[in-house]
Amino acid sequence: MRYKYKYLQLSDILLTIFWICVEYIQQISNNKVNNYVVKTSKLQLNIAQSLHINEKYINYKVGPYYADIVIPNQRVIVEVNGAIWHKDKNKDIKRAKYLVSQGYKVLIIQIYSGQPDPKWIRHQIRKLLNYKKKSILYVEYPY
Repeated sequence: MRYKYKYLQLSDILLTIFWICVEYIQQISNNKVNNYVVKTSKLQLNIAQSLHINEKYINYKVGPYYADIVIPNQRVIVEVNGAIWHKDKNKDIKRAKYLVSQGYKVLIIQIYSGQPDPKWIRHQIRKLLNYKKKSILYVEYPY
């Protein structure tokens, strides 16, 4: 079997990259849930729903920041970091420190692919709550 090789021009490569970006951005949507317009990714929404979080605690404003998911009765914030949107680690650390200063414990889940099992997320939350001095827990999925 013979394969035909096509030499791509730079414009073809840039167009391909553009369409990959467009497809990813289409995954980010404005979800209207119970009259709240929540600008969040489908992944964040799925995680919040699997944890039975009220929709008003998704992208919840805490000071100058919006926390991805807030569990108010436990004072826990779950930040869902995808590979594309959270490349600036210093900015994320500054944000997490601010949220801790407001009395929250912060679980940062760096997701490279797939969707974490809700049991795994609950386990990470329990682990964070059991720490006496540690207020920020950073985990990667898949690990």
